[in-house]
Amino acid sequence: MSYKLLVVCNDLDFFLLHRLPETSGALRQGYEVHVATPPGARTAEIGKLGFIYHELLLTRSGQNPLAELAALRAMYALFKRVQPDLVYLMTVKPILYGGIAARLAGVKAVVAAVFGMGYLFTDTRLKTRIVRAWCPGFTVWRWGIAIFA
Repeated sequence: MSYKLLVVCNDLDFFLLHRLPETSGALRQGYEVHVATPPGARTAEIGKLGFIYHELLLTRSGQNPLAELAALRAMYALFKRVQPDLVYLMTVKPILYGGIAARLAGVKAVVAAVFGMGYLFTDTRLKTRIVRAWCPGFTVWRWGIAIFA
């Protein structure tokens, strides 16, 4: 039986640029590697590289609460369907939503990798500053996920 690795990222090009060596290594070690990102111009490359692609409807800077809730539900459904042994979450939004979805879906192991500061920590508008102030505290309190900025 092969182990299943599910990589979740909100940008396909970022995944291909920064995490291709690690995930290709997992393939060589016998892992079944799934990649979930929003669709992009290079989506077809994922299958050619030996990964199983899952389209994820997630925006990098979207702030519509209903769309964000739908993204969280989509991640939960994906985790339940794939049943990965390990979920590797890349970038802030997949870490926040994916951490919650993984806990609810009973995923055995989760790795969260934060690269850079991300939109939540670089935007200066009042609305984003309010979300930034509220989000880490709530996440740590409710789900046991630590975020340091």
